[in-house]
This record gives sequence, C-alpha cells and structure tokens, in this order.
Amino acid sequence: GELGLVPGAITAVYLPGQQPIEKTETIVLKNSGTAALAYTLTLQTSQPLSLTLVSPLTGTLEPGAETAVALGYKLAGQSSGSFAGLLRIDTSSNNVDTVYTVPVSIYLWEEINQTFLPVANRP
Repeated sequence: GELGLVPGAITAVYLPGQQPIEKTETIVLKNSGTAALAYTLTLQTSQPLSLTLVSPLTGTLEPGAETAVALGYKLAGQSSGSFAGLLRIDTSSNNVDTVYTVPVSIYLWEEINQTFLPVANRP
C-alpha cells in the first residue's frame, strides 16, 4: 500500500485574545497502492498545546480505501508565540514499514495582516 494524506500539514494563526482556542481538523488517509496498508497513529506534542485524536489509533486500509481522522487542538492562556505538535503515522504493507508525519503549527501573533495572492492570468 501507499499512503496519501490530505492535508499534509495543519497551520493556523490566531490573535492571543482569541483564546481559548479549540478546533478539530480532518485529515484524510488514503491507500493509493495495490496492497492492504496497516497504520498506527500517535501524537507528539508538549504543553501548552494539546492535541487529541477522536479516531481509532490503528486500522487497515484496503487498496483505494480512505478514512477520515479527526485531529483536535487546544491552546489557552498564552502570549504570542509559536506552538508545534505532530501526528505520526506508522504504516506497514508487504513487510515494508514507513513513517509519515503531519506537522501541526499554531501561531499567536499580536497583529495579523491580510495577504492577498496575485491574480493569475488566464491564457
């Protein structure tokens, strides 16, 4: 099996006054290979950022199958700064073990300026 992840990272920016922050993001795991893919989910984080998983921590995806993983994060009572965690996905298929990671980055900034993307010209 071969694992595909959408999204491959979670990044969010907040103002300190928006705390407490509690949000859940969905990450889709998809087996795009031709063999079954077993997976195990683990979280790596440190206080004050709290990460949680609502989904089962282990499972098997048949070829072409996908599953949604609910990854929650919480942050409260912090001044500005950056806070990081990680969703680790260990997979095994046909005796090949692979590790995938989804970084979680939460930023608290005193001021947030909007950024506008340039408009692409159509041919």
